[in-house]
Amino acid sequence: MSGAGDINPNVVLLIFNVLFGVIGAAGMWWVNVIWSRQNDQQKDIGTLNIKLSERYATRTELQPTFDRIFNKLDEIQRTVGNGNHT
Repeated sequence: MSGAGDINPNVVLLIFNVLFGVIGAAGMWWVNVIWSRQNDQQKDIGTLNIKLSERYATRTELQPTFDRIFNKLDEIQRTVGNGNHT
């Protein structure tokens, strides 16, 4: 005979199965969200990589900057070479 405080094992198993299913579904949803964000970031990085490789500064575009730098270095070398440390 069952007393008033007895718990039916089938009910306990049902509750356990439902809780396990809900927790499992929530966990899989979370993994899916993280996975899709990671895939989106990979696509964004790939696109950025392509955009960066499409446009490089050419030597002719950089030549005025190089000229200014080298002129300044020549000026420094002349100053140091002459002993004028002003």
